[in-house]
Amino acid sequence: MTTHAHSTRTRLLPPSRSPQPLLGQGLGGQSGPVTQAIRTMRPADPADAAVAAIEDGLDRHFAEVDAAGSTTRPALAERAVALRERLEVRRCRKPSDPQVALRDRLIAAHAAAMRVRWVFEVEDPDSSAYKAGLVIDNAMWALIAEVLTLPAPSTPAGLGVVGLALAFQVEGALVGKPWENEDKIAAASRAILAVTGTALPPAFTGFGDEAGLEAR
Repeated sequence: MTTHAHSTRTRLLPPSRSPQPLLGQGLGGQSGPVTQAIRTMRPADPADAAVAAIEDGLDRHFAEVDAAGSTTRPALAERAVALRERLEVRRCRKPSDPQVALRDRLIAAHAAAMRVRWVFEVEDPDSSAYKAGLVIDNAMWALIAEVLTLPAPSTPAGLGVVGLALAFQVEGALVGKPWENEDKIAAASRAILAVTGTALPPAFTGFGDEAGLEAR
């Protein structure tokens, strides 16, 4: 009996000469030779290849870890410490905008200006209260100008300070009809504060178009 098919050169009988089915499952749950040939000729699935590559990489990784002896493990620990130190250095070198250094001073100056806002309700430039309030108010405006004249920020923290300065600049300006570009400045401030997650301080009374502004 012929043991090989002339067209496919696929073995028709196993070496033991015991008959095996040519199609479907063989005896003992094994695939028949024709089924195995079909599976071999079927194009490989890219997903199967990717999974196989991942499994191979994991196997090699854990094999290297398991093979690490008493002399290798300390070296791995030293590498981990060195990597951690490098990450700390890089984090400390993270660029910081000059606006960030002015943030606390700007908020404090705004709070102080809000506390003396009442003195301007009566126009009395000769009174000591008016003069003192004017000094405090001017200090806030000087800080706002300083923040807004700095180079454009490159970090969310610096951008958030710019958003605060813009908000202080047009605080209450949306009551009635805004002058010039005050409505646009308020819109830009709101967008910046929202994107950077910067909260307005409690002393901020509002842009002027919020409900209940006069009560505040």
